[in-house]
Amino acid sequence: MRIYAMIIIVLMLGCKAFSQTSINGIVNTYHKVIAINTSQSGLKLDNVAGLAVYDRVMVIQMKGATINTTVNSSSFGSVTSLNEAGNYEIATICDVRNDSVFLLQQLLRSYSVTNKVQLVKIARYASAIVTDSLKAASWDSTTGKGGVLAVIVTGTLTLNAPVSATGKGFKGGIYYKDDGGCVSNAFQNYAYDPTPTSYFIYSNVQEGSYKGESVVNLPLSLRGGKGACANGGGGGNNHNNGGGGGSNGASGGRGGDNLTTAPGACTGQQAAVGGYSLNNNSGTKIFFGGGGGAGHANNTLTSAGGGNGGGIVFIQAETLVSNGFTISANGLAGGNVFGDGASGGGGGGNILLEINNYSDAVSLEAKGGNGGTVDDEFVPGRCYGEGGGGSGGIIYFSGLQPVGTASAAGGTRGAKVNSTCSSITGTNGGAGSIVANYQYMESSIVSPTCSNVLPIDWLYFKVDLQRTTALLQWDVTGSSDQTQFFVQRKELNRTWLSIAKMTGSTIHSGYNFWDQNLLAGTYQYRIRAIDNQKIFLSSTQEVVLQEKKQSVVFFNQATRTISIRQHFVPDDAVQIFDVFGKCVFEKTFTSTADAWQQNISFLSNGIYVVKTGKASLKFIMTNQ
Repeated sequence: MRIYAMIIIVLMLGCKAFSQTSINGIVNTYHKVIAINTSQSGLKLDNVAGLAVYDRVMVIQMKGATINTTVNSSSFGSVTSLNEAGNYEIATICDVRNDSVFLLQQLLRSYSVTNKVQLVKIARYASAIVTDSLKAASWDSTTGKGGVLAVIVTGTLTLNAPVSATGKGFKGGIYYKDDGGCVSNAFQNYAYDPTPTSYFIYSNVQEGSYKGESVVNLPLSLRGGKGACANGGGGGNNHNNGGGGGSNGASGGRGGDNLTTAPGACTGQQAAVGGYSLNNNSGTKIFFGGGGGAGHANNTLTSAGGGNGGGIVFIQAETLVSNGFTISANGLAGGNVFGDGASGGGGGGNILLEINNYSDAVSLEAKGGNGGTVDDEFVPGRCYGEGGGGSGGIIYFSGLQPVGTASAAGGTRGAKVNSTCSSITGTNGGAGSIVANYQYMESSIVSPTCSNVLPIDWLYFKVDLQRTTALLQWDVTGSSDQTQFFVQRKELNRTWLSIAKMTGSTIHSGYNFWDQNLLAGTYQYRIRAIDNQKIFLSSTQEVVLQEKKQSVVFFNQATRTISIRQHFVPDDAVQIFDVFGKCVFEKTFTSTADAWQQNISFLSNGIYVVKTGKASLKFIMTNQ
């Protein structure tokens, strides 16, 4: 049987995209903030290399919370005040002087530079394609930098690889293998100096393993032991108890107990507490996922300690094409062990998205890491602690939410395998959250220092003809709510005519205007900007609207042939896309033609769309 499909005079958007910048790896730069002059919105940095006027940046404080530090209290590590920890904002650099940068906006939040404040330069593109894994630099507590992936794309961001801050947040508790020995339960407090010491006939005995890193700067004397530390999971106590999971906006899972009953063996149920949930203050604070706590170990050589927490992903784009690749800020799993205490998973991080258009289903993950598995090796009566699961993080949407999956699930507690015991006392990490209608932090008040510094500077101006509509797109640096944009059009042999007026904004990420219902003819466009009583003109762009001609597209299933009747000119294109939006075939014309035909039997069975710029057809390839 022959099957024919046809569509006539269906006008669609052209398939061609503006040139894209290929990006991969680490695209941000990180700068430690040494001092802040609030009145001038000035930040003194450890280095200003690569920073320039008009750069978009994120200022964020990583640590600085205070906690309960009573070592023999079950409330050890609970947050008494977050202080400035988690404060952040987006801003624009208006000046770079010596070792300092000055921001266009007045600072919206307060910061304490003694608690690891960093400035992250946001990578910015007109249009970009991710060709290999795009990722944040790992967080380094010593330098106080890293862990944030931030990108602004004024056009289309296309993923041909994953985007990830997974495991780039707070570090998991360090694994240490000691020489064994049993510490009396009477000494099992919630915080220790984790440095191993001699105990009876044993040397290098660790009473309490390392806690996971968190929003708190702990002294060494309190970095070990089963008490959680804010969003860092606690470390399993001696002997062979499991580490707790890290956390973010929900609580981390508890580590598993040592339930050993064998005669003469070390016993004691002293598993670690999971990280505490943090208050994001209605989204005005964002955090790394907390590190998972290490399990207590004196035999295994394989544990990797607690899982790292997830970092932070910030993306602004006009359009996102995900192509099935994931954007993630997950926590990592805790280390597995044989015959010892396993470690806790890291807490999930934060994802912040402001996307105006999603072209396909999107996969987003800010999940907690799973707790480490403990292998009891079938030794009778010896039952050691599994790791607790890390909590899920938070995913924020500014504007549209995409079709697809968005998961902030908590990590599962570690498994107990090859065991003679049935009890499992570790717990899963809590589920994180999805937040809609979010507004990221950015001041709208211009700093007096920069009020007259930035002139209007055109980032781009382009015009795209769509049916009988001209789409104008532009962006500038240095605009404010005092800037006025006048859209101007000129027809052949006529004068410039202002056809629209728009008001600027300090937080706008591009401007659009649609000039609709045009007749056939030649049109020129420009943007006239007025700011601080000065006039700034864009470049001039021209479009030509031809008389409408029919475009007819056929698909012949019997011969597996596409046939098109259309007047093609040089640079016109025919493209075929699969069901995932991937372009599987493209023909670009180098000369004029009034018809074109192509056998497509090389395509596998499935659903496809063919587009010509003037017409499109959806068809199904099946076995004949």
